[in-house]
Amino acid sequence: MAALLLAGCGASPAPAPVAEEGAPKPVDEGVVMRDVEMFLFDAGVTGEQRKPALSIRAKQFVQEDDKVWRFEQAQAIARQDNAEAEDIVFDAAQGSLREEESAYMDGGVKATIGTMTIDMDNVTWGPEGDAGASTARSDSPVHLLDPAMDLYAEQFRLYPDARQFSLIDVRGRFDFPQAEPETAAGGETATTEGVSS
Repeated sequence: MAALLLAGCGASPAPAPVAEEGAPKPVDEGVVMRDVEMFLFDAGVTGEQRKPALSIRAKQFVQEDDKVWRFEQAQAIARQDNAEAEDIVFDAAQGSLREEESAYMDGGVKATIGTMTIDMDNVTWGPEGDAGASTARSDSPVHLLDPAMDLYAEQFRLYPDARQFSLIDVRGRFDFPQAEPETAAGGETATTEGVSS
């Protein structure tokens, strides 16, 4: 994955605070950027028309080393190619971005996909396996809530390209879709008996 910076405000070195005599020397935090958006692209995607797999807008990005940025109060969006598919939106208190690789969010993460919300302690976005396609994954407990489900799981995987997710050690409630009554010839409604649990 490759990262690209879109400047919202200019990057500038963090101002060095004045240290009192005898006080420990402040740590140089490097480059600080505020109100900017960073992008991650799927590996192997090239050309001018490529779209980011994930965009992250944060209150502040602080460079930790050559390719690692720490961020605070962020919203990350995985935009779907299919116009009918809902974008995946992550809200997180903090996290880090490794350019050309992955993003990690924690501090209480809420993902929203249409009417579904997913609450988790942390989530990692990046390639998984040989395919190189991005996934969102958490090995901490998650809670999925939707009008048709109320599920808890110990581990979670989301595959945006396939529009699928996988849950490990899951418990909770899932409502199967109700069958629509069939209309018989002549306008009469035919009913079918369901199985109740």
